[in-house]
Amino acid sequence: MKQIQTTRKRRSAFTLIELLIVVAIIGILATIAGPEAFKALEKARAQKSVTQVKGIVDQMKTWALDNDGYFPWRGASEDGEKGEDFGTSVDAFQFLLDENLVDTEATFYNKTEDADRKDEPNEDYELTPEEVVYGYTTGLSTSKYSNTPIVFDGMMSNDGTFDDRHPWLAMKKAVVGTVGQGVMLLDLTSDQEGATAMGAGGNIENVFDEREGKGEGGWLDADPDDVLLPE
Repeated sequence: MKQIQTTRKRRSAFTLIELLIVVAIIGILATIAGPEAFKALEKARAQKSVTQVKGIVDQMKTWALDNDGYFPWRGASEDGEKGEDFGTSVDAFQFLLDENLVDTEATFYNKTEDADRKDEPNEDYELTPEEVVYGYTTGLSTSKYSNTPIVFDGMMSNDGTFDDRHPWLAMKKAVVGTVGQGVMLLDLTSDQEGATAMGAGGNIENVFDEREGKGEGGWLDADPDDVLLPE
């Protein structure tokens, strides 16, 4: 007897309803994972900034070893004439380039919310304020209070308060390199404009306040006017 064979048509594609379900699931997962992924990305960028600041501080210390413990405070001498005192952190970092202590302008740059700092440095060995995001405290030496900030996130006001140009404001973090205690990712008092960097443990509200003595004031063992910003 002849057997009758039947065939079943194989499905080759999702139905519209199934596709909609998949899209909805992906959307839900993206909503859940999105903020966490963004936080992870920002944290990685902040850690990159820590590495950059450490590199700058290390080169400042290298120079200080050959200069009686003093960190750079003026431009390179030319034709027997002493260079001018630094007026901005751009001057300080240009000195590092001129002395071949740093070989790329990218060391001083991080993308921020500042409209003037959206473009990468052009690597012509002539720094501009738009290519620099870090500040520098001039006039320091290795004998100063070890927590004194020397290289740090510079998208802030002269009173040590951060504004919305600061790349880690939403994270409530700021990178601060010190004279003798390494580089720290410090907590900010808030994620709003006017936030300040707190001392380790939160015992100091603004590390850029002038130090008044043991356990008093901020961390700055220098004149506040010596805290130089990019512009």
